Amino acid sequence: MKTLDRYIIRSFLWSALMLLVALLALRIVCDLFLNMDEFLEDKSSFFETMQRIGVYYLYQSLIYVTELGGTAIVVAAGFTMARMNHTNELTAMLASGVSLHRVIMPMVVVAMALNGLVIVDREFLVPNNAEHLLRSRDEAKEVKTFPIYVPADANGNIWWSNRYDPSTRTMESPMVAVRVDRSPIATIQGNRAVQAKIN
Repeated sequence: MKTLDRYIIRSFLWSALMLLVALLALRIVCDLFLNMDEFLEDKSSFFETMQRIGVYYLYQSLIYVTELGGTAIVVAAGFTMARMNHTNELTAMLASGVSLHRVIMPMVVVAMALNGLVIVDREFLVPNNAEHLLRSRDEAKEVKTFPIYVPADANGNIWWSNRYDPSTRTMESPMVAVRVDRSPIATIQGNRAVQAKIN
């Protein structure tokens, strides 16, 4: 990797980080301003309320990154090029015989890597923290039970339960539609099921 690549990548990453932090902060402040009354309903102490707000928005940031990550990457690329043009760095690069494609290529590669991180957030972090993301603002301290519907597990079976407790990983009155080659062959219903922990 050449010095020019490192410089462009560093500038682009700094712009992307600053834009993402600014967009997340703006999103959180606007949401908090509009919904502050929901955090204050239970008359908790100041420190408990601040802790609940912090925990709630810590988990909600996973969704906000998915929503705003792509925008931050694209705007950061444009901002980086505009800044390099404003300081005449781009003019010097082009005058020295470096093509514009050569200047943009490091940003394209890093943008693809950053987009991969957004996909990891959406596909892995968000589903694994669903129990926290489903909580409303006034229940941010409590783990909420909720109904689940799994379209298909690894074997193609469909799971459904009206009540799933993530703290105990327990489903109440689960029902399983057993399928072979996507064709249902049986339905199994029970009183309780516990999700096994996979190490």
